[in-house]
Amino acid sequence: MASMDEVCARKNLDLESLKRIAKGDKPEYGKGKPADWQPDLVNAELQKMMKGDQDSLYYLARQPIFRHKGEGKFVVNRWEILLRSFNGTQAFPTAVAYSHPLGLRLEFTEHQLRLAMKLTESPDAKPMSVNVYAKDLIRLKGWMKSNIANSKVIVELVEFEKEVDGPGFPSMAATFDDELKSTIKELGVAGVKISLDDVSHILGEKHPLSFAFALDVLDHIHEIKFDIKTMVQIFDQFPNIPNAERFMKKAASPEDLETTRAELKEFVEEVWRRKPGLQMVLELSVITEEVASRFPALSPFDSTVMDRILVQGGATDDWAERIPL
Repeated sequence: MASMDEVCARKNLDLESLKRIAKGDKPEYGKGKPADWQPDLVNAELQKMMKGDQDSLYYLARQPIFRHKGEGKFVVNRWEILLRSFNGTQAFPTAVAYSHPLGLRLEFTEHQLRLAMKLTESPDAKPMSVNVYAKDLIRLKGWMKSNIANSKVIVELVEFEKEVDGPGFPSMAATFDDELKSTIKELGVAGVKISLDDVSHILGEKHPLSFAFALDVLDHIHEIKFDIKTMVQIFDQFPNIPNAERFMKKAASPEDLETTRAELKEFVEEVWRRKPGLQMVLELSVITEEVASRFPALSPFDSTVMDRILVQGGATDDWAERIPL
């Protein structure tokens, strides 16, 4: 496989500008020069990737989501499709989300969903999930009902929204309103599997995918995923994420820690009281031997509920493997 440097050399691309994107050197939302992100380049490379061009800067990868089998053993339960670049950094694909206009984003979302359908056709294939913005879920609900209902494809509703049709930063400021709740209900009734990605109580009701929102749509969703911020909060010593403070500071005191745990436990117990079979995914990023030896050991995610718990992570931080096509 060609490296990003080799691809850029053949295409005479401005690699230094792309590297600035990878380092997170981006203008503030709505400010700066969108041209610094090279949206035309990013969008062209994304389109080439969707057409199967091996020289594209990007490819689609899959990250494993495990089920814990006890005695420190994990087995793959399903996969999540993720956009990646040849040099392995996450920020290049993030640049795609910042750059592309609405039409290309919807095309890319459909492309991922079609790929997920293709990869899950066989009886022994494991389910696959695809991330979708809230308003895009509304826009694509008819397509989803016609194409992925009653399949092994899972739609992950993410907490971000794109407020501009073109270069610009996704935002968490979007209000998840009654139209979205109605869409989730309609899709759930039609047989489309919906997962709520990064459900959190850290910001209270300011977080779009709050505990309250999850309970409002509980009857029509397939799965709830807890984000790394929540995991950092409830574990005393979070062993598997370097510099965990970059996600969220831990509870300020033992009392705060117990309060946070109690709130999460109350929510989990309410979910399972109303919907006993619902799956929950803990995003732990890296599944190390140390994690395996300690997990599960914390209520409400203990050995009594392992049939309903999945763990997302890989061999290294943000690990994923290229999808074999």
